[in-house]
Amino acid sequence: MLCSQDEEEPKDEAYSPDGGYIPRILFLDPSGKVHPEITNKNGNPNYKYFYSNAEQGEESHIVGFG
Repeated sequence: MLCSQDEEEPKDEAYSPDGGYIPRILFLDPSGKVHPEITNKNGNPNYKYFYSNAEQGEESHIVGFG
């Protein structure tokens, strides 16, 4: 897991697939590739990468990476 402050956020569009709101959680593979298809299916569709609890994040991780 990587935690960055707003001014430390990478500028590449891959790190803001649906906007620049914070906090958000993006899943990356070991090579560092962002997987924008892994989203919070039970969250707000306007903020696909926001997780209100750990269980939501865990579920996305399991679904995304098995």
